[in-house]
Order: sequence, then C-alpha cells, then structure tokens
Amino acid sequence: MKLTIRWSLIIGFLCLIWGTFAVTTSSSYVSSQKTLNGHARNIMENIADLAMEKSQNYLAHAQVAATGSVRPVDSVPKSYPTGVTSGKQR
Repeated sequence: MKLTIRWSLIIGFLCLIWGTFAVTTSSSYVSSQKTLNGHARNIMENIADLAMEKSQNYLAHAQVAATGSVRPVDSVPKSYPTGVTSGKQR
C-alpha cells in the first residue's frame, strides 16, 4: 500500500493534535493536583487551629468553673457534724 501525501498529512496532524492534547491535559492535571493539595492542607491547618483554640477556651472556662465551685477545707463551718461537707444532709 502506497502512503500518499494526503494520508501522511492527516496522520501527522492527528499525531500533533493528540500529542498536544496529551501534554496539555497531563500538565494541567499535575498542576491542579498540586494546587488542590495546597488548598486542602491550608484548610486542614485552619480547622486544626480552630479546634485547638475552641478546646483551650472550653477547658479554660471549665477550669474557672471547677476552681470556683470547690471550697477549701478551712471554709467549712464548724457547726457541721464530722464528715458532712455540704449544707444538705441525707
């Protein structure tokens, strides 16, 4: 079978188009993946920082509440019988 100029040009242009498509698509895919990974890392760092901040805030409030509700032993009135530390008796 004889290869004519017409078919050589068609095959050449098709290879050129497919090659350009393959290079463009692969480089676009790789750069998109890098960008998306960077964005995902940034979002996860922000969420982790927010979670740490909220946890520390909650624990600080809990610590203040816990220290405010505990009375020292010396503050128990002397009128309570031995072993009773609150105003409610059973």
